[in-house]
Amino acid sequence: MAAKPSAQLPLPGQVQTVQARVIGILGTAALLALLYFGREVLIPITLAVMLSLLVAPMIHGLRRIGLGQTASVWAVVLALVLVLSAIATVIGSQLIRMGASMPRQAGDPGPRHAGQARRPHRAGTARDRPRVAGERKPSGRPSR
Repeated sequence: MAAKPSAQLPLPGQVQTVQARVIGILGTAALLALLYFGREVLIPITLAVMLSLLVAPMIHGLRRIGLGQTASVWAVVLALVLVLSAIATVIGSQLIRMGASMPRQAGDPGPRHAGQARRPHRAGTARDRPRVAGERKPSGRPSR
């Protein structure tokens, strides 16, 4: 008598049913939706975790030197605040300097190509300005 072949279950990763694929797609969509709508909460938490990972080695180093836990944390936080305020000061001064030079740059059209004559600027009229798609060409007659 011949033995019946036993029904073997497919090994994981061999055959996926449609149901398993749908569940995977829906799960991925749900995760992405949660991340999208939770970003106001998740971004600060992520930054806090990254910052704690950045300062932890400095705190451990100060503890090894002999400072206590509280003193080490305060020293590292103070150093971090000083570094960040120095960076903010440099960026702020650069922005102020750039803002002060804006009026000078607005009047200067920039470098000219060799041989290109410098023409005086004239104010454009309604006929000279570019038209928006669907806008009618001005007729020259005054509108009613």
